[in-house]
Amino acid sequence: MESSITFAQTNRIVVVTRNNCNSCELVVGEVLLALRSYELAPVIFNLDRRLPVPVRYQTVITPAVFIDRRLWSYGRFEVPRLERELQLLFQHGLKKKEILKYF
Repeated sequence: MESSITFAQTNRIVVVTRNNCNSCELVVGEVLLALRSYELAPVIFNLDRRLPVPVRYQTVITPAVFIDRRLWSYGRFEVPRLERELQLLFQHGLKKKEILKYF
């Protein structure tokens, strides 16, 4: 059975990474930590894999975090800052338990 959820609905939080990038691994962990109470998972694109990455997420600097298709952060950040941003998203219609895919 195919999911009726489209990519446009699932790319609220996107993390762009590369192989052998310690900061990338830390940022993925920080994003997962911030999302833990929302039961969400980010979309993760690894630019070193041979998988198609939407043009908007093809960046030279990694890690990069996008929220609602806009660049939110390059590199590390404080988890409480992302948690505040997520609270704003929930106030503006992001439903709890919205399903996000891993890439």
